[in-house]
Amino acid sequence: MKFQKKLGEFGTLYVEKMGIDAAIKAMVEKETSVQNEWRELQKQENILVESILKKYGEGSLDLAKGVFIPIDSSIVTT
Repeated sequence: MKFQKKLGEFGTLYVEKMGIDAAIKAMVEKETSVQNEWRELQKQENILVESILKKYGEGSLDLAKGVFIPIDSSIVTT
């Protein structure tokens, strides 16, 4: 009787572990997917920044006024 009870407990634990293993696998796959999406967004951001720099040059953006302020390349700072 005790032997059969322990076998049943082992069976129950194994089934629970299978569920946990499946959940972990799903999490790892989701994590990998999110990491790949993050890397792709970083690439897109870099391409956008490069195109803006190519078009407008270096400078800053005044968000309050909505104005681009180019860096004056004739001023040398040290």
